[in-house]
Amino acid sequence: MIRKFKLFLSPIQALTAWLNKMSREGYRLVKVGKIFYYFEECERSKYVYNVDYVANKSYDDLREYERFLEESNIRYMEKPANIGKVSIGSVRWRPYADKGAKIATSKGRR
Repeated sequence: MIRKFKLFLSPIQALTAWLNKMSREGYRLVKVGKIFYYFEECERSKYVYNVDYVANKSYDDLREYERFLEESNIRYMEKPANIGKVSIGSVRWRPYADKGAKIATSKGRR
């Protein structure tokens, strides 16, 4: 098993391209951590990867989506991350959020 550290400025598109490049080189993703990706050798180009942002889905919608993937025999992995979140103080800009949720604020501590 090999471990790779990778950061992305464009986390969805760049991660998809990188994972597919790794597949073309003969590596399949077996585990995802917060900052590391773990691969095993495999037949070149055997796997095709797609990255979906699902943090904007409700709990019920997410479970329905997971059932759809399982029924379609598509293996999925979750990556815990605040993808693309930029914050200044208590104001956060979330470029991948649904319309109306791109800018968020939270109250300070009392």
